[in-house]
Amino acid sequence: MDDFYAARSSSMPPLPWTSFSPPFSTSLLLLAAACSGSFFALQRPLIGRHGPLRGALWLLLCGTLWLSPWLPQGFHQFQTAETSAILALLFLGVFPGALAYLTWMVAVGELGAARAANLLFFMAPAAALISIPVVGTWPGPKTVVGGLIALIGVLIVHRSKLTAEQQRSAPSLNR
Repeated sequence: MDDFYAARSSSMPPLPWTSFSPPFSTSLLLLAAACSGSFFALQRPLIGRHGPLRGALWLLLCGTLWLSPWLPQGFHQFQTAETSAILALLFLGVFPGALAYLTWMVAVGELGAARAANLLFFMAPAAALISIPVVGTWPGPKTVVGGLIALIGVLIVHRSKLTAEQQRSAPSLNR
């Protein structure tokens, strides 16, 4: 969290808190997990009804509406922002933002929510690798070990699902 607070520029308004206390942060984490799980489960019917592209459009539109109370402040900050910040915002909105939603919707539509959510564990190692050329930040030893553990976990889950599917599809010798 210290990096987050250090990265905020002096022109940004101060945050209403200095840090999260453990019970509050744990509650937020559990709430985020519940919301994220609900989000994943509710996407499948949306994709079935509208398809991945329209589903992603609806999700982005709903997210935009939820953020609309902060539109006046955002518009003011947009007017006073430097050109490089605006270009960075547009780039982040189109590529990692909208493209990520679209590809996620395709993955959920093809694989299902549970299997696609398992693949989210690839995000941390991917982010660490992308940060090397983009930001010039090399992952530390703990990050590398954590990423390897995450990748091994994904491989174990994927392999166990493949084994279970093969056992279900194999003809029974007792028939």
